[in-house]
Amino acid sequence: MCIGRFIWGFAFGCFSVVCAKLINEITPVELLGPFGAINQLSLTFGICIPGTMALLYPRDILTTVDPDDDFYVNSYFRVIWSIPLIISAVQMLLLMTCFRNESPVYLKEKGEEEKLLAVMKKFYEPQELRRRLD
Repeated sequence: MCIGRFIWGFAFGCFSVVCAKLINEITPVELLGPFGAINQLSLTFGICIPGTMALLYPRDILTTVDPDDDFYVNSYFRVIWSIPLIISAVQMLLLMTCFRNESPVYLKEKGEEEKLLAVMKKFYEPQELRRRLD
C-alpha cells in the first residue's frame, strides 16, 4: 500500500507541474488566472477522490460487516484505487491521441515556424494569431 501511495504521489506531483506549465504556455495572458484556478481545483478534487471513497469503508470491519459479505473485506480497496486509475487512463489516452501538440513556447525556441503556426491556429482566430505570436 505504501509503494502504491508513493507511486501515486510521485505521478500526481509530476502531472501537476507539467500541466501547470502547459497551461501557462498555451493560455492567453488575460485568462491565465481563471485557467490556473480551474487546474488547481481539478487537482484538489482528484486528491480527494480516494479519501472520500475511503469514508465508506467501515471503521471496524470485524464487528460491522457480515462475515459472509466478502466485498468490504476483500474487494472494496480495489474500487477505491480503480476510480483514479480509470481517470488517469482516460487522461493518458486523450494526451496520446487528441492533444499531441508541442507547446508553442518550445516550438518558437526551436524555430519551427510552420509547426508553431499549425498549433496556434488551434487556439486562436486568424486575425489574433499574428498578434499573439509577436
